[in-house]
Amino acid sequence: MLPRILIVDDESSICISLSLALEPEYEVIWETDPIRALERLQTEPIDLVLLDMVMPKLNGFGVLSVMNQNHWIDSVPVIMISAESDSVYVERAYQLGVTDYIGRPFDKAVIRQRVINTLMLYAKQKHLMRMVT
Repeated sequence: MLPRILIVDDESSICISLSLALEPEYEVIWETDPIRALERLQTEPIDLVLLDMVMPKLNGFGVLSVMNQNHWIDSVPVIMISAESDSVYVERAYQLGVTDYIGRPFDKAVIRQRVINTLMLYAKQKHLMRMVT
């Protein structure tokens, strides 16, 4: 079974571009509505989230806050991809639990490698947790 990646970005063109960068090695699903994305996180198995910062209804910080409240951030890594490069935004994202932060415009090869690294890190962490228990 392929790792499942949820892309959350209000611009469908970004979702399509990221999907093309990651398929066919990953099962990619995407949502332009962050509320629907949170519903999917609650009901579907997701291995990684690629999250935009600036979105209507609920921004990336809001999504991260809900993920923290529900403890989803503990088991689902999040890579934030945003044009916001101000250190205040980046720091806040890391405080809310993102694993990585990638600025836009992004390079597809960098996206692929950071996804690989993040999924590998979380797989090792899960393995260690199983050994401990």
